[in-house]
Amino acid sequence: MKSRPLNLEHAGPLKEKLKHTGHGFSEYCFANLFLFRRIHDYAVVSGSRGPRGIKGRTYDDTPFFMPLFDPTRAGTAELARLIMDFGCLYPVGRADIDKLDADRFVADHNPDDADYVYSAEKMKSYAGRKLAPKRNLMKQFLAGHRVAVRTYQPKLQADAKAVLDQWQRENGHPPEDTDYYSALEALGLARELDMFGHIYYADEEPAGFVLACENTSGMCTVHFAKGIRRFKGIFPYMFNSFANAMKDRFAVYNFEQDLGKTNFRKNKQSYDPDRLLVKYRVRLRGGLDIIRVKTGKESRKPKTLTPKTFCHKTATVAYTVDAGPCARV
Repeated sequence: MKSRPLNLEHAGPLKEKLKHTGHGFSEYCFANLFLFRRIHDYAVVSGSRGPRGIKGRTYDDTPFFMPLFDPTRAGTAELARLIMDFGCLYPVGRADIDKLDADRFVADHNPDDADYVYSAEKMKSYAGRKLAPKRNLMKQFLAGHRVAVRTYQPKLQADAKAVLDQWQRENGHPPEDTDYYSALEALGLARELDMFGHIYYADEEPAGFVLACENTSGMCTVHFAKGIRRFKGIFPYMFNSFANAMKDRFAVYNFEQDLGKTNFRKNKQSYDPDRLLVKYRVRLRGGLDIIRVKTGKESRKPKTLTPKTFCHKTATVAYTVDAGPCARV
Protein backbone atom coordinates (compact mmCIF):
# COMPACT_ATOMS: atom_id res chain seq x y z
CA MET A 1 0.00 0.00 0.00
CA LYS A 2 1.05 3.59 -0.67
CA SER A 3 0.56 6.69 1.46
CA ARG A 4 0.20 10.36 0.57
CA PRO A 5 -0.03 13.36 2.92
CA LEU A 6 -3.70 14.19 3.43
CA ASN A 7 -4.95 17.21 1.48
CA LEU A 8 -8.17 18.72 0.10
CA GLU A 9 -8.04 16.44 -2.94
CA HIS A 10 -8.85 13.53 -0.64
CA ALA A 11 -12.19 15.02 0.41
CA GLY A 12 -14.25 13.24 -2.25
CA PRO A 13 -12.81 9.73 -1.80
CA LEU A 14 -12.85 9.93 1.99
CA LYS A 15 -16.10 11.61 3.02
CA GLU A 16 -18.42 8.70 2.25
CA LYS A 17 -16.08 6.14 3.83
CA LEU A 18 -15.75 8.23 6.98
CA LYS A 19 -19.50 8.61 7.36
CA HIS A 20 -20.07 4.85 7.53
CA THR A 21 -17.26 3.95 9.94
CA GLY A 22 -15.84 5.19 13.20
CA HIS A 23 -18.58 4.84 15.86
CA GLY A 24 -19.08 8.62 15.84
CA PHE A 25 -15.49 9.41 16.84
CA SER A 26 -14.52 12.99 16.04
CA GLU A 27 -11.59 11.77 13.93
CA TYR A 28 -14.03 10.25 11.44
CA CYS A 29 -14.88 13.61 9.92
CA PHE A 30 -12.91 14.97 6.99
CA ALA A 31 -12.88 18.49 8.39
CA ASN A 32 -11.20 17.24 11.56
CA LEU A 33 -8.61 15.24 9.62
CA PHE A 34 -7.77 18.08 7.26
CA LEU A 35 -7.61 20.88 9.83
CA PHE A 36 -5.37 18.91 12.18
CA ARG A 37 -3.35 17.14 9.49
CA ARG A 38 -0.07 18.83 10.45
CA ILE A 39 -0.44 18.20 14.18
CA HIS A 40 -1.08 14.49 13.63
CA ASP A 41 1.01 14.04 10.47
CA TYR A 42 -1.97 12.49 8.68
CA ALA A 43 -1.47 10.56 5.44
CA VAL A 44 -3.96 8.57 3.37
CA VAL A 45 -3.01 4.91 2.94
CA SER A 46 -4.40 3.38 -0.27
CA GLY A 47 -4.41 -0.04 -1.87
CA SER A 48 -5.56 -1.33 -5.24
CA ARG A 49 -9.20 -0.59 -4.33
CA GLY A 50 -8.68 2.91 -3.02
CA PRO A 51 -8.18 4.39 0.48
CA ARG A 52 -7.88 1.78 3.25
CA GLY A 53 -7.06 4.04 6.16
CA ILE A 54 -5.29 7.04 7.64
CA LYS A 55 -1.91 6.86 9.29
CA GLY A 56 -0.94 9.43 11.90
CA ARG A 57 0.27 10.09 15.42
CA THR A 58 -1.83 10.64 18.54
CA TYR A 59 -1.41 13.66 20.80
CA ASP A 60 0.94 11.55 22.95
CA ASP A 61 2.99 10.74 19.83
CA THR A 62 1.87 7.13 19.35
CA PRO A 63 1.89 6.04 15.66
CA PHE A 64 -1.37 4.50 14.48
CA PHE A 65 -3.47 3.32 11.54
CA MET A 66 -7.10 4.50 11.45
CA PRO A 67 -9.11 1.93 9.48
CA LEU A 68 -11.65 3.04 6.88
CA PHE A 69 -13.32 -0.37 7.11
CA ASP A 70 -14.92 -2.55 9.76
CA PRO A 71 -11.95 -4.21 11.52
CA THR A 72 -14.15 -7.06 12.73
CA ARG A 73 -14.74 -8.10 9.11
CA ALA A 74 -11.05 -8.02 8.18
CA GLY A 75 -8.81 -11.05 8.34
CA THR A 76 -6.57 -11.54 11.35
CA ALA A 77 -3.49 -11.58 9.12
CA GLU A 78 -4.43 -8.22 7.57
CA LEU A 79 -4.95 -6.58 10.95
CA ALA A 80 -1.68 -8.00 12.23
CA ARG A 81 0.19 -6.67 9.20
CA LEU A 82 -1.30 -3.19 9.65
CA ILE A 83 -0.29 -3.16 13.31
CA MET A 84 3.24 -4.30 12.47
CA ASP A 85 3.53 -1.66 9.74
CA PHE A 86 1.93 1.29 11.54
CA GLY A 87 2.12 0.68 15.32
CA CYS A 88 -1.50 0.10 16.37
CA LEU A 89 -5.09 0.37 15.18
CA TYR A 90 -6.76 3.53 16.48
CA PRO A 91 -9.40 4.67 17.24
CA VAL A 92 -11.35 1.43 17.72
CA GLY A 93 -14.74 1.23 19.47
CA ARG A 94 -15.57 -1.05 22.38
CA ALA A 95 -18.14 -2.94 20.29
CA ASP A 96 -15.35 -3.89 17.88
CA ILE A 97 -12.92 -4.71 20.68
CA ASP A 98 -15.33 -7.30 22.03
CA LYS A 99 -15.25 -9.13 18.68
CA LEU A 100 -11.48 -9.37 18.32
CA ASP A 101 -9.42 -12.39 19.33
CA ALA A 102 -7.80 -11.81 22.72
CA ASP A 103 -5.27 -14.56 22.01
CA ARG A 104 -3.79 -12.36 19.31
CA PHE A 105 -4.65 -8.76 20.12
CA VAL A 106 -4.50 -6.53 23.18
CA ALA A 107 -6.32 -3.21 23.68
CA ASP A 108 -5.68 -0.15 25.83
CA HIS A 109 -6.88 3.43 25.87
CA ASN A 110 -5.85 6.86 27.07
CA PRO A 111 -8.76 8.64 28.86
CA ASP A 112 -7.52 11.95 27.42
CA ASP A 113 -8.60 10.79 23.94
CA ALA A 114 -12.28 10.16 24.78
CA ASP A 115 -14.93 12.31 23.09
CA TYR A 116 -17.61 14.01 25.22
CA VAL A 117 -21.14 13.39 23.94
CA TYR A 118 -24.30 15.25 24.96
CA SER A 119 -27.92 14.69 24.01
CA ALA A 120 -29.60 17.34 21.90
CA GLU A 121 -32.38 17.70 24.46
CA LYS A 122 -29.88 18.45 27.20
CA MET A 123 -28.20 21.20 25.18
CA LYS A 124 -31.55 22.65 24.13
CA SER A 125 -32.94 22.97 27.66
CA TYR A 126 -30.15 22.76 30.28
CA ALA A 127 -32.78 21.04 32.39
CA GLY A 128 -32.06 19.81 35.90
CA ARG A 129 -30.10 20.92 38.94
CA LYS A 130 -26.68 20.07 37.51
CA LEU A 131 -27.13 22.49 34.63
CA ALA A 132 -28.75 25.29 36.63
CA PRO A 133 -25.50 27.34 36.53
CA LYS A 134 -25.59 27.20 32.73
CA ARG A 135 -29.18 28.43 32.66
CA ASN A 136 -28.28 31.28 34.99
CA LEU A 137 -25.25 32.33 32.95
CA MET A 138 -27.33 32.26 29.78
CA LYS A 139 -30.00 34.44 31.41
CA GLN A 140 -27.36 36.93 32.55
CA PHE A 141 -25.93 37.14 29.07
CA LEU A 142 -29.34 37.72 27.49
CA ALA A 143 -30.34 40.26 30.13
CA GLY A 144 -27.13 42.24 29.75
CA HIS A 145 -26.88 42.50 25.97
CA ARG A 146 -28.79 42.95 22.76
CA VAL A 147 -28.07 39.62 21.10
CA ALA A 148 -28.16 38.71 17.41
CA VAL A 149 -27.31 35.44 15.67
CA ARG A 150 -26.24 35.04 12.04
CA THR A 151 -25.51 31.92 10.03
CA TYR A 152 -21.80 31.75 9.32
CA GLN A 153 -20.81 32.48 5.73
CA PRO A 154 -17.63 33.76 4.02
CA LYS A 155 -18.64 37.42 4.17
CA LEU A 156 -18.65 37.17 7.98
CA GLN A 157 -15.11 35.80 8.14
CA ALA A 158 -13.63 39.10 9.34
CA ASP A 159 -16.07 39.22 12.27
CA ALA A 160 -15.29 35.63 13.25
CA LYS A 161 -11.55 36.28 12.97
CA ALA A 162 -11.92 39.25 15.31
CA VAL A 163 -13.40 36.88 17.89
CA LEU A 164 -10.68 34.31 17.28
CA ASP A 165 -7.89 36.89 17.59
CA GLN A 166 -9.28 38.22 20.87
CA TRP A 167 -9.76 34.69 22.21
CA GLN A 168 -6.12 33.97 21.35
CA ARG A 169 -4.92 37.10 23.15
CA GLU A 170 -6.91 36.15 26.25
CA ASN A 171 -5.86 32.52 26.61
CA GLY A 172 -2.23 33.29 27.45
CA HIS A 173 -0.61 30.69 25.17
CA PRO A 174 1.22 31.17 21.87
CA PRO A 175 -0.93 30.30 18.84
CA GLU A 176 1.31 27.32 18.05
CA ASP A 177 0.15 25.73 21.34
CA THR A 178 -3.56 26.22 20.66
CA ASP A 179 -5.91 25.41 17.78
CA TYR A 180 -5.73 29.01 16.54
CA TYR A 181 -4.32 28.20 13.10
CA SER A 182 -6.69 25.27 12.58
CA ALA A 183 -9.66 27.48 13.48
CA LEU A 184 -8.42 30.24 11.20
CA GLU A 185 -8.14 27.80 8.30
CA ALA A 186 -11.63 26.49 9.06
CA LEU A 187 -13.10 29.98 8.78
CA GLY A 188 -11.69 30.29 5.27
CA LEU A 189 -12.59 26.78 4.09
CA ALA A 190 -15.87 26.15 5.91
CA ARG A 191 -17.82 25.61 2.70
CA GLU A 192 -15.25 23.23 1.18
CA LEU A 193 -15.12 21.25 4.42
CA ASP A 194 -18.92 21.00 4.79
CA MET A 195 -18.77 22.95 8.04
CA PHE A 196 -21.63 25.06 9.28
CA GLY A 197 -22.22 27.29 12.25
CA HIS A 198 -23.29 30.61 13.68
CA ILE A 199 -21.66 33.84 14.72
CA TYR A 200 -23.07 35.61 17.77
CA TYR A 201 -23.23 39.36 18.33
CA ALA A 202 -23.64 41.24 21.61
CA ASP A 203 -24.61 44.88 21.26
CA GLU A 204 -23.68 44.62 17.56
CA GLU A 205 -20.13 43.45 18.40
CA PRO A 206 -18.91 39.96 17.40
CA ALA A 207 -18.85 37.98 20.66
CA GLY A 208 -18.45 34.33 19.65
CA PHE A 209 -18.84 31.68 16.99
CA VAL A 210 -19.43 27.95 16.61
CA LEU A 211 -18.30 25.79 13.68
CA ALA A 212 -19.41 22.17 13.38
CA CYS A 213 -20.00 19.36 10.91
CA GLU A 214 -22.18 16.28 10.60
CA ASN A 215 -20.24 13.24 11.74
CA THR A 216 -22.55 10.27 11.38
CA SER A 217 -26.29 10.32 10.83
CA GLY A 218 -27.86 12.10 13.79
CA MET A 219 -24.56 13.26 15.31
CA CYS A 220 -23.00 16.71 15.09
CA THR A 221 -19.35 17.29 16.03
CA VAL A 222 -18.58 20.77 17.33
CA HIS A 223 -15.02 21.48 16.20
CA PHE A 224 -14.62 25.11 17.24
CA ALA A 225 -16.37 27.28 19.81
CA LYS A 226 -14.70 30.61 20.52
CA GLY A 227 -15.94 33.46 22.64
CA ILE A 228 -14.72 36.73 24.13
CA ARG A 229 -14.29 36.53 27.88
CA ARG A 230 -15.93 39.81 28.86
CA PHE A 231 -19.27 38.57 27.50
CA LYS A 232 -20.08 36.44 30.52
CA GLY A 233 -22.36 33.54 29.63
CA ILE A 234 -21.51 33.56 25.92
CA PHE A 235 -20.57 29.87 25.80
CA PRO A 236 -23.71 28.42 27.46
CA TYR A 237 -25.78 30.69 25.26
CA MET A 238 -23.99 29.67 22.04
CA PHE A 239 -24.35 25.94 22.69
CA ASN A 240 -28.01 26.25 23.64
CA SER A 241 -28.82 28.56 20.74
CA PHE A 242 -26.98 26.36 18.25
CA ALA A 243 -28.73 23.16 19.39
CA ASN A 244 -32.13 24.82 19.22
CA ALA A 245 -31.40 26.22 15.77
CA MET A 246 -30.59 22.72 14.51
CA LYS A 247 -34.03 21.60 15.76
CA ASP A 248 -34.37 17.83 15.24
CA ARG A 249 -31.51 17.45 12.75
CA PHE A 250 -29.21 15.92 15.38
CA ALA A 251 -29.87 13.66 18.36
CA VAL A 252 -26.45 14.06 19.93
CA TYR A 253 -23.53 16.49 19.95
CA ASN A 254 -19.88 15.47 20.12
CA PHE A 255 -17.64 18.06 21.76
CA GLU A 256 -14.42 16.11 21.16
CA GLN A 257 -11.72 15.22 23.70
CA ASP A 258 -10.19 17.17 26.59
CA LEU A 259 -6.55 16.35 25.64
CA GLY A 260 -5.73 15.79 29.30
CA LYS A 261 -5.95 19.53 29.98
CA THR A 262 -7.54 20.32 33.32
CA ASN A 263 -9.45 23.39 32.13
CA PHE A 264 -10.81 21.53 29.08
CA ARG A 265 -11.91 18.61 31.25
CA LYS A 266 -13.54 20.85 33.84
CA ASN A 267 -15.46 22.82 31.19
CA LYS A 268 -16.67 19.75 29.31
CA GLN A 269 -17.71 17.95 32.49
CA SER A 270 -19.63 21.01 33.66
CA TYR A 271 -22.14 20.39 30.86
CA ASP A 272 -22.89 16.92 32.31
CA PRO A 273 -21.96 14.63 29.38
CA ASP A 274 -24.28 11.72 28.68
CA ARG A 275 -21.37 9.47 27.79
CA LEU A 276 -17.75 9.34 26.74
CA LEU A 277 -16.70 7.73 23.48
CA VAL A 278 -13.61 5.77 24.50
CA LYS A 279 -11.06 5.28 21.73
CA TYR A 280 -9.10 2.03 22.00
CA ARG A 281 -5.67 1.24 20.61
CA VAL A 282 -5.28 -2.33 19.38
CA ARG A 283 -1.86 -4.00 19.24
CA LEU A 284 -0.48 -7.51 18.81
CA ARG A 285 -0.26 -9.39 22.06
CA GLY A 286 3.28 -10.62 21.38
CA GLY A 287 5.65 -12.52 19.12
CA LEU A 288 3.69 -15.75 19.53
CA ASP A 289 0.65 -14.05 18.04
CA ILE A 290 2.61 -13.00 14.96
CA ILE A 291 3.64 -16.63 14.45
CA ARG A 292 0.04 -17.77 14.78
CA VAL A 293 -1.14 -15.15 12.33
CA LYS A 294 1.43 -16.26 9.77
CA THR A 295 0.69 -19.98 10.13
CA GLY A 296 -3.04 -19.56 10.53
CA LYS A 297 -3.06 -22.06 13.42
CA GLU A 298 -5.60 -21.81 16.21
CA SER A 299 -4.68 -23.23 19.61
CA ARG A 300 -7.97 -22.58 21.36
CA LYS A 301 -11.25 -20.70 21.18
CA PRO A 302 -10.71 -16.92 20.84
CA LYS A 303 -11.14 -14.94 24.03
CA THR A 304 -12.68 -11.51 24.45
CA LEU A 305 -10.26 -8.62 24.95
CA THR A 306 -10.18 -6.91 28.33
CA PRO A 307 -9.08 -3.33 27.61
CA LYS A 308 -6.85 -1.51 30.07
CA THR A 309 -6.50 2.17 30.85
CA PHE A 310 -3.29 4.16 31.06
CA CYS A 311 -2.48 7.61 32.36
CA HIS A 312 -1.85 10.85 30.55
CA LYS A 313 1.85 11.27 29.85
CA THR A 314 3.52 14.23 31.55
CA ALA A 315 6.98 14.98 32.84
CA THR A 316 6.30 12.92 35.95
CA VAL A 317 3.75 10.36 34.79
CA ALA A 318 4.35 7.42 32.48
CA TYR A 319 1.97 4.91 30.97
CA THR A 320 1.58 1.46 32.42
CA VAL A 321 0.00 -0.29 29.45
CA ASP A 322 -2.03 -3.47 29.93
CA ALA A 323 -0.76 -3.89 33.47
CA GLY A 324 -3.47 -2.41 35.65
CA PRO A 325 -3.61 1.08 37.14
CA CYS A 326 -1.36 3.99 36.27
CA ALA A 327 2.10 4.10 37.79
CA ARG A 328 4.18 7.15 38.69
CA VAL A 329 7.86 7.09 37.92
